[in-house]
Amino acid sequence: MVIMRACELLVSNGETWDKALSYLMSYFIYGYFGVIYQWIKYGFDETPEQVQKHISDAGTKCRSFIHS
Repeated sequence: MVIMRACELLVSNGETWDKALSYLMSYFIYGYFGVIYQWIKYGFDETPEQVQKHISDAGTKCRSFIHS
């Protein structure tokens, strides 16, 4: 919850989110956190650019799945 609250404070500019947007933001924020957590667990064995590519590739795969 701390991660979500911090992101809400940074992103929302004090605006309140509706319930659907809140779920969507939780999905993305915790997904990113999971990738960073795995990167830490693996001892930072890849560059930040490689980790960014994992995130980008995951988004592409999700979009492809949704549209198929």
